[in-house]
Amino acid sequence: MKKSLLLVPLLFLAFACATVNVNSHLLDPNAQTLRYSSVLLLYSDSEEMFYDWDEENYNYVLYGQFNSLAQEKFRRDLGQSISRNLQGTKVHSADQYFAIHRPVSYQDFMNKLAEIDVEAILLVNARAIYQEEVFIDGDSVFRSNMEFQCFLIDKEDLSNVYLAQIGAHGAPIHSSMNVMDRFASNLGKDLYGKGLISNPRTFAQFPR
Repeated sequence: MKKSLLLVPLLFLAFACATVNVNSHLLDPNAQTLRYSSVLLLYSDSEEMFYDWDEENYNYVLYGQFNSLAQEKFRRDLGQSISRNLQGTKVHSADQYFAIHRPVSYQDFMNKLAEIDVEAILLVNARAIYQEEVFIDGDSVFRSNMEFQCFLIDKEDLSNVYLAQIGAHGAPIHSSMNVMDRFASNLGKDLYGKGLISNPRTFAQFPR
């Protein structure tokens, strides 16, 4: 009986721990001397893979996606989370500059980008967002999981300077916003660790 009673809190602690996996690469070591102070955040949930900044990749991954009506709330929540966790770096939302749910050609996008006072593009492409059912002591509960690919693209020469695959896997005690914040916190830490942004004044802290 004692073993069973001890097992329950141990199982709870195991499932209460959120995990974040980061696999990232600095593609241009010279970019460490730049320390980007402002970025334009673009979000897409396209199933297509992004590789390099050009018209073909834009049409596959971003056209009709980065300003879509369907993802407006998620995009807003993500922007707020990233802004909180990249303090010291000005994060501009694409919704500030582009009409919602309107087609934007590659050339129109580039023309507008030239007018926006940012140093880089931060592209976040969702690879998976889902709820996972788990069982704790016979009870069914759900936890949120999010996986993103992230790209930091220099505005001047449109080269990829950084890419990352980041998976944030929550626990039943975490809301989807908690999981999003843990993703954004680890993204900020990794960008700073690679010398690409200034040290954020604070990183979000959430229950593990």
